[in-house]
Amino acid sequence: PLVTALDEAQRAFLARRAVELGILFHDLGPELRRAASGADASTLLYDPVHVHLTARGNQVVAASIAAFLVQQGLAPAK
Repeated sequence: PLVTALDEAQRAFLARRAVELGILFHDLGPELRRAASGADASTLLYDPVHVHLTARGNQVVAASIAAFLVQQGLAPAK
């Protein structure tokens, strides 16, 4: 519960601060949580030793960022 509360507070702060600074903020948390609990949940998103994204984690992040860029009108829809 403590880590979850810290995560929520940090994401809320970053979202507010981005607006104040006039920059875009894309929260990857929901997409990563969906992927972690989805059908492919047995394939890790992060390496358990050095906590970097795995190939699957990079795919989830790339797809999420690509969709965000299209949504913001910064990249063409496929």
